[in-house]
Amino acid sequence: MADSVLEDVAEVTLGEVADLVMGQSPPGSTYNEIKDGLPFIQGSAEFGAIHPEPIKWCSAPARVAQAGDLLVSVRAPVGDINYADEPLAIGRGLAIVRGREEATTRFLALAIEAQLPQLRSLSGGGMFESVTKKGLSALRFRLPPVPEQRRIADLVSCVDAASQHGLAAEAAARQLLQALTRWLCPTTRQPSREAVSLEDLAQFINGRAFKPADFTATGVPVIRIRQINDPAAAVDLYGGSVEEWHRLSDGDLVFSWSGSLTVLRWTRGDAVLNQHLFKVIEREGVDRGWLTYVLRSAIDHFEQMTHGTTMKHITRGALSKVFVERPPIHDQQALADALHATEEVVQRLRVATMALVYFRRRLLTVLLSGEGEIPESYDRFLEEQLRRGTDLAVAA
Repeated sequence: MADSVLEDVAEVTLGEVADLVMGQSPPGSTYNEIKDGLPFIQGSAEFGAIHPEPIKWCSAPARVAQAGDLLVSVRAPVGDINYADEPLAIGRGLAIVRGREEATTRFLALAIEAQLPQLRSLSGGGMFESVTKKGLSALRFRLPPVPEQRRIADLVSCVDAASQHGLAAEAAARQLLQALTRWLCPTTRQPSREAVSLEDLAQFINGRAFKPADFTATGVPVIRIRQINDPAAAVDLYGGSVEEWHRLSDGDLVFSWSGSLTVLRWTRGDAVLNQHLFKVIEREGVDRGWLTYVLRSAIDHFEQMTHGTTMKHITRGALSKVFVERPPIHDQQALADALHATEEVVQRLRVATMALVYFRRRLLTVLLSGEGEIPESYDRFLEEQLRRGTDLAVAA
């Protein structure tokens, strides 16, 4: 950042540059659900993505936020923020932050977010953490000139918009995945003569019952439920002979039927299977990819059949109580391919969205610390685009 800009950046407290109004709960008799009075926001439980989502109203509010005010949670969880989009009655779980001439409210929201550890350190921590007006007022941060504040808020808003679009796309992809999965329709009632049980689709072979004395210094990994759930978990080795149906190779289908119900395709090289895990071998006319999704979608049914409390498990008989329509194998393959492709889209969107989250975090740190500056040409660019957009709108 240029020296001239650095000279204009002062460290301030929130109380020096903003008006703070602590919320106050009105008498309970003034609350209602018939929309009499102002929407009432007691705390962050009624926060939405950007604006609150009221579920109660108040006919005699004690504290009122105006549209554009920043709402900050001052009770656990301390530091959550939302913007008022209309006049709101504010309860004691919130504070109203309203920027003065030298501080824009949008920038103050980012400053509070960046100083969240400092704010929470003032709250006492724990389940009943809370922060007072004095503590909120004492929050310290760097305050650049107003034009720079606006540039910072605009740039971060662009990243937020991209994140929201990414989340919306991911949600749509998940809905598509759920819709495709519903085509599998496992059920505990045989829906037609053509429906078959899971036992009709595959062999479910339990792993070998290894004893501690069986393990050796070298050999292949012995896979238990722990390794299914945690790929980084330590493993025992076995170097002796083992039946072929207890061996695992990449691509094999594994079903954990005890402790945690999990279905996965094995991808970690040669191994042997311990008890409480089924190696699933599809029967003739059954596609392994399709069968994988059938078993995953049947988990809800299995959950209802589990036995035990601390170590839940299903019995082999449960496999004969869940039915599914079996389409021709080429249709099975087509559906499995569609499900796999949709899962890939969901995963890539999730990675892209998380990358934006980390990028935003780093960007905010750089911009608020003074390590980086958004050039003034940014303002001129926006003004030019706004002018051109206005000209086009007038011409239309």
